[in-house]
Amino acid sequence: MRWVVVLLILVNVALVIGVSQWSSPGKLDVEGGSGTLPRVSALKVDRPAQPSGRVSEAEVVPDEPARPDHPPESAVAENVEPAHQQPAGKAEPLSDAVAEPAEESAAICGRIEGFESEEQTQGFIASHESLLSRTAIVEQTNPRPPYHWVIIPPLESRSVALKRLAEFQRAGVDSYLVTKGEYSNAISLGLFESERLAQELNARFQSRNVETVLVNKDRNQISYALVFAVVAQADLDRVVHAAERYAGDLKSVENASCEGVASPDKNP
Repeated sequence: MRWVVVLLILVNVALVIGVSQWSSPGKLDVEGGSGTLPRVSALKVDRPAQPSGRVSEAEVVPDEPARPDHPPESAVAENVEPAHQQPAGKAEPLSDAVAEPAEESAAICGRIEGFESEEQTQGFIASHESLLSRTAIVEQTNPRPPYHWVIIPPLESRSVALKRLAEFQRAGVDSYLVTKGEYSNAISLGLFESERLAQELNARFQSRNVETVLVNKDRNQISYALVFAVVAQADLDRVVHAAERYAGDLKSVENASCEGVASPDKNP
């Protein structure tokens, strides 16, 4: 019986040795005879040697993919809202100061002095309205030393003043009636630039018991000037010729500032 057991053991050993010798080459050996497969990380793959100074891409395995320093432009565009967007194809209108030409800088302005009244100045404007683009009338006061005036003070009525005037004129006294102003119904006996002569005449009448007074008469002259604007030098030349032919003592046309020159329909 023991021999039968020994024989079976020898047969099993022979079978094991035969199987190990005749097994196919594609099968892998079991690590340590433990019956477990080796880990993938423990496997080594043979690679051809790289030239000196170069490193294969497979040998460099970054721990973490590189991140760009700046976010993509698309991300920035999504997060940042433009302050002002203008619809395509629509141009923003220009301001009035740019769109409209500066007429003030293109105008040529002048000044004519010597009009005796505002009505005379208005008449000149009306006669040359086609040449004048804008106009303004300026009142001027030319101060002068006052006259010294010997008068009989204003009487109570015009009839009394005329009766007294007739008496002086029959006596050969150079006199006339004041018809308007502060001394209306007074009788003028003499108007002098020299104060001394006026005082002598006043004293002579008073010595004859004629009630007279010596007053100063304002001799400031009021005149009017026309400030105008034209659009071309040719128009200015025509205005100069018109001023030379105009009745009255008009001074020559002078250059002037255009500030404050209004259009004819806005002129007072």
